[in-house]
Amino acid sequence: MKPVFQIMFAGLVFTGSAAATGAGAGSIVRFSNEDQLAGSMESLSSEFLVWTSPALEKPVPFVLGSVVDLSLPAATPESAADHVAILTLTNGDIVRGQLASVSDETIALDTWYAGRISFNRLMVSDMKIEGATNFLYRGPTGLDGWTQSTDSTPPAWSYARSAFLSHEPGGIAKDDLLPEECTVTFDVAWKSDSIQLKVILFSDQPSSENPDSGYEL
Repeated sequence: MKPVFQIMFAGLVFTGSAAATGAGAGSIVRFSNEDQLAGSMESLSSEFLVWTSPALEKPVPFVLGSVVDLSLPAATPESAADHVAILTLTNGDIVRGQLASVSDETIALDTWYAGRISFNRLMVSDMKIEGATNFLYRGPTGLDGWTQSTDSTPPAWSYARSAFLSHEPGGIAKDDLLPEECTVTFDVAWKSDSIQLKVILFSDQPSSENPDSGYEL
């Protein structure tokens, strides 16, 4: 069996567990009023995001409360770090980096996207430290290389803001992705009260919604 990763479902959003990577050209910040601005991140603190854009005369600080999300290019710099520290903030946000310091007042992380960030410990609800992982794939970053199981117009699947969006029943699959042993994680969001979801691993029929081989979840 060939290493195929295939997803089949309707009316939901699929996003990679580590979709936000790389702070440079092609980055987009989205605000609570639905405005968005392309550019790159200058710095990030617990209060402000400083953003550079061709549409701005100079870097501008934006209050974090007005920022909904950041979409960053999916090319993470090489790192020799042996761990990843994952902070969960009291507002539900999650920040990843390498643990730099811990004191009675603050926790500091070294990040590739904003340098060293210090958080007031009152803002942190949880912290986990995991061993560094060698990623085979992080995304999605676009539709290139993915096969859809239907030829509908418009296509059943589209891509936006580091996520696959399904608009009608149909599958999407990527061939020659998985090795013989691996861990697969993904995030799913849907708007209705129910979800129809099927994930197929290690199939040799990426365009089929009911392949003869593979493992079905």
